[in-house]
Amino acid sequence: AASGQGLDREPDLRELYGTLMRSEAEEVRCQAAMLLERLAAKGAERSPEEELICRLAHEYPGDVGMFSVYFLDYVRIGAEERHRFIFCAPDEPHAYLSGDAVECMAMSDNVVRAGLTQKHKDVDALLSMLTYRDDLLADLVGSGERVAPCVVKYAPPVQDFVVYEIDGPVPEGLHLEKAAITTCVGGTFSVHFRPASVEHCSEGGMKHQAELGSSFFSKAGSSLVVDASTSGSGRLFVATY
Repeated sequence: AASGQGLDREPDLRELYGTLMRSEAEEVRCQAAMLLERLAAKGAERSPEEELICRLAHEYPGDVGMFSVYFLDYVRIGAEERHRFIFCAPDEPHAYLSGDAVECMAMSDNVVRAGLTQKHKDVDALLSMLTYRDDLLADLVGSGERVAPCVVKYAPPVQDFVVYEIDGPVPEGLHLEKAAITTCVGGTFSVHFRPASVEHCSEGGMKHQAELGSSFFSKAGSSLVVDASTSGSGRLFVATY
């Protein structure tokens, strides 16, 4: 939620957001039309959030979710910030809007939706789950840490998972204490997984060619050894915990 006073404002946010999300569909359409008329009159003076509302109204006409822009932080990660990440904490609302992203998710069977979707919506369930905290932005948006010349580590503030990005050769190997899934999202690499019992980088493990869409599962204690991309550039992502 938009940055403010944390738990002190929880009752007010709960009441306001609950009233909004439970609004009748006809009232939502009427209010959306009046809002869009006012925003259209502002022209080039519209704020980024107001531009977003106009886009959402076009993509999801009449959807109450467009009004969530007034309650949630609008986070934009530009091309120059390629190592930024967003951690979607439990019971915090989020909406992915556009762009390419690598998503890593802990095991869950309770994804609940309430707007900006064609899928099933359960408004009451969502409203009952939310924390209504509005002081968590600094904890939810972070930057990856380059832990080796071609390795960036994305570590959220939980123990459920960690993600590594590899953008070049890792001849010494990236040691993975736990089981891991490695996926290639671009380029072509030669990779192999060195067992924990093997000490030298050149020993052990069958070599594989990793290209766009390739995925590999490795057991705990393996080290991922990566040769230079044969295409000149590319990226691998490793999900583990």
